Amino acid sequence: MEHDLQHTFESLSIILEDTNVFNRVVDRVFEELDVDNNQSLDVAEFQGYIETTCKRLGVREVPNHDQVVHVFKHLDLDNDLAVCKDELAVFLHHLFSEQRRACADKLAVRVAVQPPGAGSRKDSPEKKSRPQG
Repeated sequence: MEHDLQHTFESLSIILEDTNVFNRVVDRVFEELDVDNNQSLDVAEFQGYIETTCKRLGVREVPNHDQVVHVFKHLDLDNDLAVCKDELAVFLHHLFSEQRRACADKLAVRVAVQPPGAGSRKDSPEKKSRPQG
């Protein structure tokens, strides 16, 4: 389990610290979501993606329309009833940062949260020192 956590932590660190990698991830996710290729996501595309993903993962109780709309409204930062790639990028950066922080907590390492591309690979996490007792 610790090996999986370490791998996840390292993968998320690469995504978050390398702007090119982060942008490729955003592009890939956006392309998968943007079924009609109009460069914006609507509620129907978002709900379709969630339903498909839930089925693929074996989740039988998928979120209902009201739940999907509620989440969609949080993604739609400018309230134009569509999610653009930049809005999705904000969400994914927050999601990946939270995932990395959770892994770090479990691995007992310190992580400085930085915007995409701000860090460098040499800033690898350090083990927290534990008091000698």
